Amino acid sequence: MATVKSIHGSCLSFPFRVDARGSLATVSDPEEMARQFITDLIETRRYERVLVPDYGITDPTFQVADAGWLARLAYELEEQVKDYLPIISSISVRPGFLENGNFIQEFSLDQQQAALLVIYTIRGSNTPHSMVYPAWKLRPEFTGS
Repeated sequence: MATVKSIHGSCLSFPFRVDARGSLATVSDPEEMARQFITDLIETRRYERVLVPDYGITDPTFQVADAGWLARLAYELEEQVKDYLPIISSISVRPGFLENGNFIQEFSLDQQQAALLVIYTIRGSNTPHSMVYPAWKLRPEFTGS
């Protein structure tokens, strides 16, 4: 029986790590690759990468965390994915908050609960995937560290 190969190949894992053999860990599952690429894009600040200065999102350190900030972040993420992640064929990012582990698509005054729902499809597939990224991971002052 012939093995079907992915059109996406494989890439280094994010975060960068070594596997049990001491080699660099790689990922070949397209769904996991897309999730890691989106997470990398969210956690990279614009101008952080010298060779690709526009890659990443605007540094949220000095921004007010309100409904406008979360909506701008969602829009910026959509645009960055379209520009830099060809593995993603379509994306929709929705601002909201987490309540008891469930995503609710509306504004919350509690900054500790703000989150983004990322719904995307991988190129070569029609299956929608989703992930929730808590916005407090972007701003270390929210965690008290």
